[in-house]
Amino acid sequence: MSVINYDELSNAIIGSSVPKPISGTLSGHAAGEPFDKHVYSELRKSFPKKTFRQHEYLNDLYSKNPTVITYEDRLNLFNSPTVMFLLSRGKSATTK
Repeated sequence: MSVINYDELSNAIIGSSVPKPISGTLSGHAAGEPFDKHVYSELRKSFPKKTFRQHEYLNDLYSKNPTVITYEDRLNLFNSPTVMFLLSRGKSATTK
């Protein structure tokens, strides 16, 4: 497991600019999207094989474990209570 140097990461993000969207509105939750995409992009640059969005992580995890199909077995794929909390989709969604 690699160690993340958050000082270096924050230096890459803090003070950088976020391009203004060409179209659309920047109100409500959409106001944060350009910032979210920018931070995600910077994380991907530093950690290309270790940075996932929720759905990307679940797709990757499930595709690497095709025989694990029950809800209980899929729960066992997560070795971190924190990750489990963040990725929790509920029994119905996980089963489907």
